[in-house]
Amino acid sequence: GNIPDWLPKFEVLERIQLENNRFTGPLHSSIGNCSHLHTIDLQNNMITSTLPASLGNPSNVLKELNFYSMNLTGTIPPELGQSQTIKIFNAFNNNLTGKYVRTYISMHLHLHLDLHYNLYIVLSPF
Repeated sequence: GNIPDWLPKFEVLERIQLENNRFTGPLHSSIGNCSHLHTIDLQNNMITSTLPASLGNPSNVLKELNFYSMNLTGTIPPELGQSQTIKIFNAFNNNLTGKYVRTYISMHLHLHLDLHYNLYIVLSPF
């Protein structure tokens, strides 16, 4: 089944750990709006969705995103590159496409970034 729509409504939620299930459907567009949420582990599910822009919400405290082996599509939202809190971003083995700007990588000196096994990821200086 789908990840429940009511999940992002828990504003005091600190961690979503639902990896290795058989969830399908999209990621809820407001999943990154939980103001206390610091970790999202959804890897190894069958979610066919784009990454929601809310993950880069400047008011969140997200530190770790584990979205690998999920069948994600589309591009990495520019809002995600503006996050000052994300330190771990694993999105390998998906169907992500597009450019990923080097300035995002350089401004996060302690960022663990893993995007291998996607359709087409280009590291661009602009």
